Amino acid sequence: MSTPWLQIIGIGEDGLDGLSAKARTLVEKAEVIIGGDRHHDLANNTRVQRIAWPSPFDAMIDTIRAQKGKRVVVLVTGDPLWYSVGARILKSVSANGARPPI
Repeated sequence: MSTPWLQIIGIGEDGLDGLSAKARTLVEKAEVIIGGDRHHDLANNTRVQRIAWPSPFDAMIDTIRAQKGKRVVVLVTGDPLWYSVGARILKSVSANGARPPI
């Protein structure tokens, strides 16, 4: 079984401190973090490539797909599947190699 390349992690105002140990490790080991400016500020891990969400939304999907093969974390606000972009990302990016949000 191959290791998933894409992780979608919900982050709150408490930043990395509010993440589970597993989610925090995924952020710390990521090669690329995609998120809004606020998300990047909440997860200050400067050792990785950071990509701001492009606009329109469909451009973000293309940006995510272009990172396949790297350890990618997409940071979203709160619960990734409850009123968030996490579900849309998972529907748009191949389920092969993507992992449900943490």
